[in-house]
Amino acid sequence: MLHEDVTEKTRRENELKRSDDILHRVGTLVLVSNPKGEIVYCAPSIKKALGYMPEEVLGNGWWNMTFYNKNDQEKAKEQVHKFNGNRQIAGKGIYERQVRGKNGRDPWILWQQTRGSDGLVIGVGHDITERKRIEDAFRDEKEFSETILSTIPDGIDIVDEEGKILYMNAPFLSAFGKKAIGKKCYDVYRDDKTQCEICPLKKPIEVGKTETIVTSGIACEKTFMISHTGMKLPSGKKAILEIFRDITRMRKTEQQLVSRNRELNQFFYRVSHDLKGPSASILGILNIGKETIEDRESLEYFDLIGTSVNKLNVILDGLSQITLIQQGNPKKEPVNIESLLDDTISACKYIKGFDEVDIKIVNHLERPVITDRKLLDTILTNLIDNAVKYRKAGVKNSFIKITTRSEERRVGKECRSRWSTYH
Repeated sequence: MLHEDVTEKTRRENELKRSDDILHRVGTLVLVSNPKGEIVYCAPSIKKALGYMPEEVLGNGWWNMTFYNKNDQEKAKEQVHKFNGNRQIAGKGIYERQVRGKNGRDPWILWQQTRGSDGLVIGVGHDITERKRIEDAFRDEKEFSETILSTIPDGIDIVDEEGKILYMNAPFLSAFGKKAIGKKCYDVYRDDKTQCEICPLKKPIEVGKTETIVTSGIACEKTFMISHTGMKLPSGKKAILEIFRDITRMRKTEQQLVSRNRELNQFFYRVSHDLKGPSASILGILNIGKETIEDRESLEYFDLIGTSVNKLNVILDGLSQITLIQQGNPKKEPVNIESLLDDTISACKYIKGFDEVDIKIVNHLERPVITDRKLLDTILTNLIDNAVKYRKAGVKNSFIKITTRSEERRVGKECRSRWSTYH
């Protein structure tokens, strides 16, 4: 009988040793407390996890060493007592807390409590520090993203492939309310409740690709510039991130500017056209005066007046050309470059200092150029005018060299020409 008792005791000791070895290897914390809350057993894995020897935490050692303050310690002991004493509580008590370690680590432990025999409470703990770190990082990133989205004044949403709204940022939630979530985007935004003709959902979504459209008739006849970017949801399904920018006021301002520019162009055109008549009359009268008056001083005055009127005519022609350019309606026709250059240079003779500059023309073009004669004349006139006015003062033998040549770069049946002006 004594031999059997010794054998049984040895077997139990071996089993306990084997259990301790297993618990040590898996790294799981195991604590057993009696009805008084005293720790009567601690698995050897505590040394690796927290730096304590198992015997250090027996009795009240666990409560005294692993809590940050007395208040938390008492709350935890009370929780164990309630769990052990109240059988109406579910079979397992699960909670998590940060434990103060002896080795400098203060890991987060997920505890699962279960009732044993004789009023014992068994606590099994798993280190969840890494999981908590990831959760905290994810929460911080989420809060940061939500802060950014909430501070962006533009409306932002996410819609699925069917056009249902999955997400709205704060400005859109404020404008349309939470009830908009789950509805079709055009039912919420569009005044006519119809899908946009250029809606990106009418074609397959390309993840990472961004397209921008401008559409009107949104939220009480407003105009929005909307950027659509394809994305993939955590579920694997595709969706579109939309950023709405209200450009209603900008569009109205643009329309007002276009209207005023149009009025200004019309004014320039009318002024230049209306003044051309009186200018031509002045020149005609001057020519008559030159034929009938022989006084040299008077003729010099006539020449000065004629020069001023010619300057005025160039300004008026420039105003007309500005209007034509802004209207974007050039008149293309075959232009003989040699003839055009002769006319342009003749018209520039009134420029102060023109007679001090030698004009050299090297024309390699053998055929007319298809262009707007008036616009080209204006360009050449401005180039010559600037070359004469802004040449280096005091330099003798000043000259302007105009070279023309053709480069056979065919675009359809047209031939481009390149102009080079040197001074």
